[in-house]
This record gives sequence, structure tokens and C-alpha cells, in this order.
Amino acid sequence: MQHLEWILSKIQWAASQEGAHVRGAIQNLVDALLSLEGRGHTGTVFGMSSSSLTLSDEERATLIERIRGALVARHEASSKAGDTELVRELAALAEVCGIPALARVSVTALTVFHAAAAWLRDAASGVVLLRNTSEASAESVTQWLARTYKGPDFGGLDLVRDHTTADAWLMIGRWADCFDDDVQAAALVFLDAVRDACGATNAGASLGREGAASTLTFTNEKPAEVELVPWHAYDGVLTPRSGLLDEARTQQLLREVFPKLAEWKGLHAGVPHWLGLGVVKTDGRIRKVTPYVRVEFPGDGTMRVAALASEADFDKWLQAFLEAVDGPSPWWKVWN
Repeated sequence: MQHLEWILSKIQWAASQEGAHVRGAIQNLVDALLSLEGRGHTGTVFGMSSSSLTLSDEERATLIERIRGALVARHEASSKAGDTELVRELAALAEVCGIPALARVSVTALTVFHAAAAWLRDAASGVVLLRNTSEASAESVTQWLARTYKGPDFGGLDLVRDHTTADAWLMIGRWADCFDDDVQAAALVFLDAVRDACGATNAGASLGREGAASTLTFTNEKPAEVELVPWHAYDGVLTPRSGLLDEARTQQLLREVFPKLAEWKGLHAGVPHWLGLGVVKTDGRIRKVTPYVRVEFPGDGTMRVAALASEADFDKWLQAFLEAVDGPSPWWKVWN
């Protein structure tokens, strides 16, 4: 009973920490949880060896539930407060702690809107472009990612290489659902993991495969540096400042305005496209990856914008598009 009460007080203390002490308190809770469950590498519960604790099975179960509850409560509080960074860190602990609720991230924490267009959602897409790759470096980044990623399940991973250039793309399986809370949580952790994988590869630590085994090699020579370009997903409905579109204005945009914008790709399935056509599949396999911007007309006088592109490419297109539709706006000067 003495140990039970002492640990309960420590759980309460850890759950009440704020500011700079939060992450240390979370680590203490996680270490205690894993140790009480007999699978922790530290073997300590708030600094005390788990083997020295006098706890009944019922008391141990009570402590495990209290710790799980404290972690979930911290997750919910961080989501409500919009502490995106901490929410992402907690999401990465969902699997190791066996607490699925940590991966269910509130949209209030992860929904981001474009800096210059408050009507436009801006999300991590789960698609990244790797520039200046070789077959070996692309494989190394992929292997590092597979070995080190500890976040929520994202439905598999695809590596697509353009053999005519040095470009490659890494894509989570559920990239098309990236605005869903659980997929967005995974996409953010995925992006951090890809950054780490590129850093390791660029430092000369290469992971490859020999049959079913992974092989780790190091080189003292400076490798060609892989450049990481995250792609964003954008989605939103624009009501023009000049008013709702009628049929005449819509047709004018399609015939006279849109084709003059840079990177115009024409109409595909009746919908205007710029930059490219997105992800192209053949027989269920991804054959080609290009960025895209698509504008649809729902029929209510508005326009729906959807895109998958780098931030720089999309922002350049968006400014030209909005000026073409509504004329120059002073907030571009503020934003730029």
C-alpha cells in the first residue's frame, strides 16, 4: 500500500506539470507504464527499481490505468490548446504505449490554414519529393525510414523513382486521406522521420538490402546530398471578392483567363489543372507522380481549389490565380 500511494502521488505530480517540465513528466509516465507492464528498458518507476516495488496484481493494474489516463488527458488538453508539436510527440507514442487514443488527434490541433488565404486548408500531404537521388540513396532513405518510424500506421509506403531524372517520391499509403485527423498525425510524424533519414544518408550512413537482411555501411566520402522537398495538400472553397460567379463569368475564366496562367495543363475530366495531373496509376501501381492544382465549379457561384504541391510552387500559382480572378489585393504585400 505504501508503494501504491507513493506512485499515485507521482502520477498526479507528473500530470500537473506545465511549460518546460511537460516533456520530462511525459517521459516519466511512459517509463513507469512500460516498467509496470514488464517491458521497459529502464526498469524504473519514477526513479525506483520496479523489482523493488511491493505491489499486488490489482494495485499494478490500477497504476497502469492511472498512467494511461494521465497520458490521454495530457493529449486531450494539448489538442484543445492547439499545441501541435506536443500532440505530434504524443501521437508517436501511441503504438509503443499501446494507447490508440493518443493517435486520434483533434482537428483543432492539426488543422492549419494558408497564411494568405484563410479559406484554404493547408496540410502535410504524406508525399515528399527527394531530389538528387541515386538508386542507392533513395533505397537508403527508405530503409532508414522503415527502421526508425514510430508513429501511427499510415497504410504502407511507396517509393517512386523517375529514372529520367534524379527525382524520387516517398508516399504514405493513405496520402489521399491526409485531411483526416489520424492520417494527418501520421503524415507529420512521417515527415520528421524522412528528415532524419535524409540526414543520416547525407552524412554517409547508408542502409541497403541483401535478400531479407538490411546492411549498414559508412563512407568517408561526401555523398551527393539528397534534397527533401515536402509537398503540401490544399483544399478550400473560394467566394470571389467580386461576387458569386454566374455562367458567363465562369466561361470567361475557362476560355480567357485560366489558360494564360503559368503551368496551365488544360482541362482533364472537364476540370482545369495546373502544374501537373497528380498521381498516375496503371494496373493499381503508381507509375508517375506530378504536382497538381485543380479548380472545380460546384455550381453555387464559388470555386473549389484542391492541390498537391510544394509550398513555393503553390504559393506562386495562388497569387497569380487570385489576382487573375479578383485583381491585385494589398494583403499579398503583407504576406510576402
